[in-house]
Amino acid sequence: MDKNQSGGGAFDLLIHDVDMCLHLFGKPEAVSAVGPTDLPAGLDCIDAQLFYPDMIATIHGGWYHHSAYPFSMGYTVSLEKGTLEYDSNDGAPKRYSPGEPMLELGGSATDGYSAELGYFVECCRQQREPELCPPAESAEAVKLMLLMLESRLRGGRRLVCNI
Repeated sequence: MDKNQSGGGAFDLLIHDVDMCLHLFGKPEAVSAVGPTDLPAGLDCIDAQLFYPDMIATIHGGWYHHSAYPFSMGYTVSLEKGTLEYDSNDGAPKRYSPGEPMLELGGSATDGYSAELGYFVECCRQQREPELCPPAESAEAVKLMLLMLESRLRGGRRLVCNI
């Protein structure tokens, strides 16, 4: 919860959302982000939009009152034939399709965070470069997050993404 050590709530938590957007959709054409920049120590949140040619990805979150507010994460993806939704406090992902009952999608016994750490440890043990999340992709996520923070400082100004 020290902004000087972790980069703040955006870097500490939302970097994973940015990384996932880059992985799934590629580099956005532009970004816009808003959020207070003068919160007390230990609080830092951001709302951002990543603009793609045919869609907008919205991410939000950060540090809240950590002793009272539980960690949570989720996503909603609306597509042509239905909507996928996940809430970490509500179990497995769900699919909602027109004319069909809600379908709860099966999950694995290992949560994504544990699987990610296990994969990283295994790469270290075998002394091999990670294939699933190579360092170059991580560097792109950092550059994109820096651009989002710049937009936040500029009051949500839409900035062209040239990372």
